[in-house]
Amino acid sequence: MEIIMHTILEHIKKAFTKEEEALIQKVSLTYGLYDFIAAIICERNHFNEKEIEEYIHGTKKPKNFIGLKDIDKSVALIVAAMSNNEKIRIVGDYDVDGVTSTYVLLSVFEALNYQAISHYLPLREKDGYGLNKDIVENAYRDGVSLLITVDNGISAHEATSYAKSLGMTIIVTDHHELPPTLPDADAIINPHQLDCSYPYKTLAGVGIAYKLGQALMSYFKLKPSPQIVARIQGLVALGTICDVAPLIGENRHMVKTGLIALNKGAIPAASVISSKISVGTLGFQIGPRLNACGRLESAETALNFLQCEDMSELYPFKQRLDS
Repeated sequence: MEIIMHTILEHIKKAFTKEEEALIQKVSLTYGLYDFIAAIICERNHFNEKEIEEYIHGTKKPKNFIGLKDIDKSVALIVAAMSNNEKIRIVGDYDVDGVTSTYVLLSVFEALNYQAISHYLPLREKDGYGLNKDIVENAYRDGVSLLITVDNGISAHEATSYAKSLGMTIIVTDHHELPPTLPDADAIINPHQLDCSYPYKTLAGVGIAYKLGQALMSYFKLKPSPQIVARIQGLVALGTICDVAPLIGENRHMVKTGLIALNKGAIPAASVISSKISVGTLGFQIGPRLNACGRLESAETALNFLQCEDMSELYPFKQRLDS
């Protein structure tokens, strides 16, 4: 392996300047990395020593929500609904990113002590992917006036128009690539929008939900309990890893922070699956169990598992997921 890596590095060295080669050697020696790996890290971070150090240690601080298009508009719409005690419903998705995104916003509203909040996780067979007219219709019948999508909605033109025709307000938060035309939502939070100045375009859906939660808590000048903060950090790490979002920029820092929280027991359900939690644990042990719920049963089962804090219930719950 070492010979192969050395051969590849020699082949691509022609593309590096002497200064860049020197930095590659420095990084390789400092961190005990193969030259080939050091070269990739240096190139990924534009041969900037500060960025390289932040990348390796995961210390690059995330930006706050400023710069995300429609974030302020979304907060204003939510605050207006809350002021009138209107019913708000979060519509998620059946994969881990969608489930964790939903739980993040539920946790934010819990911190805000807002009671008129509900959620819906689509059934794969019955609903298909994302927001649809039936989901909107059911929300309307339940008296919901504000819909917030997480990890979906950017392509839900028909459902969005239907919600608007019923007099409902709709906020779309999504991280997927944009369709040729956008839905007629009251607000859209998606960093891929051309006029969105937010620098990090690779957030998972849970990262977008987290940003909206940050903005809401900032508006209310709220400092959530350490328990809720740690839970949200763990959820962001779980959703980011399971959606295979690139571990660069603030994703890297948020995953690192979330892993620390998870290893301190922030989400008891995760600790039941593994006493030591790593990126591999999230991606190959916890994630597949949760995704199986969305494929075989209901993503609601995955959410209930993550929400459970009673150890006497968690172990039987885990056995059910394993069966």
